[in-house]
Amino acid sequence: FLHGCPSEERPMLWRAMLGPTRMAEDEQTLKERRLAYQELRAKMLDELHQEESNPSAPSKLRAMKQEVAPLAWPAGETFNQQATEAVTHVVLTYSSRAGRYLSGICELAGVLLYGLSNDDIRKPSMDHEADTFWCLSQLLAEAQENLLGDDALAFQARRVHELHQAFDPPVAELLAQHGLGAIPALRLGTLLLSRAGFTLQQVARLWDSFLADPQRFEFADHVVLALLMLSRGDLLQRDNVGGIAETLLAAPSIVDFELLLRRAYAVCAFQRRHGPASSMPFPRPQGLDFDSAVAAAQESLSSLWGKVRAAGAGYWEAADWSAQVQRARQVVADNAPIIQAQLSQAKAAVAEAAANAAAALEAKAKAAQPEVPEVQLEPEASSAFSASASSFQPKTLKADNAETMK
Repeated sequence: FLHGCPSEERPMLWRAMLGPTRMAEDEQTLKERRLAYQELRAKMLDELHQEESNPSAPSKLRAMKQEVAPLAWPAGETFNQQATEAVTHVVLTYSSRAGRYLSGICELAGVLLYGLSNDDIRKPSMDHEADTFWCLSQLLAEAQENLLGDDALAFQARRVHELHQAFDPPVAELLAQHGLGAIPALRLGTLLLSRAGFTLQQVARLWDSFLADPQRFEFADHVVLALLMLSRGDLLQRDNVGGIAETLLAAPSIVDFELLLRRAYAVCAFQRRHGPASSMPFPRPQGLDFDSAVAAAQESLSSLWGKVRAAGAGYWEAADWSAQVQRARQVVADNAPIIQAQLSQAKAAVAEAAANAAAALEAKAKAAQPEVPEVQLEPEASSAFSASASSFQPKTLKADNAETMK
């Protein structure tokens, strides 16, 4: 898918990827399928010969043969007579079996014949022609609705335009304003880019990725988008329809093919992660009520949390409390300075309140005591009291007390 495959291994890989089981066929099965094609081819040629020999007969195959146009690719790559005959036989055999001719089937058969012939279609063998028929039948059985028909082209044009609008709105609007919004898909992306203007070798390299893609042929849209992105500068410099259309048609022959592949792989990787089918699409779909979606998600989350709490109540009750104690200790240790400062402030406030309370009580006690008047003695009384006090003899008093006690 990322690097393509060598030309010598391409026939085996393409047969496996376009086989009924997508596995390499054994020799016996491959031989049987080639013999079956030879029988179908012989039957078709016999019917064609009968129609050509009888001009009045219905000319179904003869009309189909006239619609098979010579195949030509850029750089002078034109199928020689042998290759053109091989493609014609494959297309007519398939059309005879299906009962109708499909427009565009020649280009698909030509690319398959090139890849199944080891990139050398100058002398295709009968086996190469048979392998081309069966691979073409499987390819159209898988993707006819997506490759051929007006409905398929309209759907592809809308798909590519929406992709372009998401990745490069200015250029997408420019093409839409000039009525060229469908040109990238109709002119470049149709028939798996076989008509885009790439060389036959480049188309085969692109088909390596298309066939190996698990999401069959979605990568073709990514290649078209990468082609538009690499031509962005030239497109924005054009101001008329003719110049824009000319730039689009010339892009496959101008851009670096390896850079184109890398850009297409980047687009493909992004789309696979954030495409419309992803849980995180980009761009966000129009009309999505983001607020309602968020509210619904919150409601679902709340409901889920309630269920978890109900189911795990016993677990929370039987939890290991030592871990919780350890976390509490850690919280206390982290906030120890703050707690210490708060305790100091509390102690100072208590001390101050106690001092204020003591002062208030002392003042209240003093206010409750009666005031004792000061006694003033006369000078004569004061002299007598002093003389009496000086004549007082403690020993005599002691002796008198002793006598009294006896």
